[in-house]
Amino acid sequence: MKKILIITSLILGSLGFAKAQTDYCKDITKTVDSALNKIQYSSPYSYFYINRSVRTFGFFTNFIFQARNHTANYNAVGIIVQFTDGTYWKDLGVKVDCSYENSDVGYTFMAIESFFTPDIPEKFIDFKLKKIKKITLGNIDIDVSDADATKFMAYVNCIVAIKK
Repeated sequence: MKKILIITSLILGSLGFAKAQTDYCKDITKTVDSALNKIQYSSPYSYFYINRSVRTFGFFTNFIFQARNHTANYNAVGIIVQFTDGTYWKDLGVKVDCSYENSDVGYTFMAIESFFTPDIPEKFIDFKLKKIKKITLGNIDIDVSDADATKFMAYVNCIVAIKK
């Protein structure tokens, strides 16, 4: 009986050392293209992600937003991002590309927001500091889980910190 109690205590005690991942920067992938003299860093793919290309002449950072729907809308425009604190980030003029994927998925909608400076511009600072609650891409609403919002905010911080 004593042995069972000791083994149970050891197992339960070791579970306390298991922690959720908190260094999301480890998830960022690095791709080197020697022919183009380019290094690209990308967050894991989701319905929204971030990547940064570092070249000899500068930085290119993209926020990519995607959604799927069974109804085409080739005239879709606008991105609205709602943060958990109730504030919004908007670009109502951005064109949302629509392309047919297949009969199971339907149509893929995508919009890209970019900046070309090493530091994150004021326009995009909320992505670094706040969690996303919902994204509206054209007329498609995407609810964002707290886990995805936490990861994306971390990925933004990781990628904008890359300077070379």
